Amino acid sequence: FALFDLPPRALAFVRRCGASTSSIVSMLTLLLAKAAIDTLCALLVAILLGTLLPTGRTPSGWYAQLETQWAAFADSGVSPLPLLVVALVLGKGVLAPLLSAARSRLIDAWTLMISLSIFQHELTRPVAQLSNTTAQGSNVAVNYMAPRIVIGTLLPSLELLTEVLVVTLLLCVLLALEPLATAMLLGALLLAAGVGGALSLVVNDIRETRRGESQ
Repeated sequence: FALFDLPPRALAFVRRCGASTSSIVSMLTLLLAKAAIDTLCALLVAILLGTLLPTGRTPSGWYAQLETQWAAFADSGVSPLPLLVVALVLGKGVLAPLLSAARSRLIDAWTLMISLSIFQHELTRPVAQLSNTTAQGSNVAVNYMAPRIVIGTLLPSLELLTEVLVVTLLLCVLLALEPLATAMLLGALLLAAGVGGALSLVVNDIRETRRGESQ
């Protein structure tokens, strides 16, 4: 649960480095759209597998509704499977790469912005602290730190935020359609989170003990 503290801290850090509100909103929108497309494509794959695999059951759920609406609209015996395949190809083959390219350009802009911010911090350090450093060392530090900050911390934390929103929406839909099964699923997820937190504490204690012994 401590992970949920990362997104607001990441957004505050980007804001301090000089990111505009429109830039932050654009990044969150791109990440949310990417998570939504991935979720929709996963649902389309599940529908296709449930339709194509020989399960011995009649179509149900979304595919049955889509088949009924398609039959009423087209007034023919054409299967809606080609529409699902086209939607899947457009989602994963066209929309997802476009969103990834736009996100990459925004990531480059954020990396440059953070690099300039770190450079400014290096230049404003007291002379006593700069006596043992060189311009080349500061340059290497900036080129090493800025990509790690963006790729290793900022982007995963914002992806966590957007994916949690998508998962919450899906759970709300499931809770409205299947209350009992969704309640059991949520209980299992909370139990898994509690067990994972307890195991992480045990592992961290063992790691700290071994680190102290090695020192």
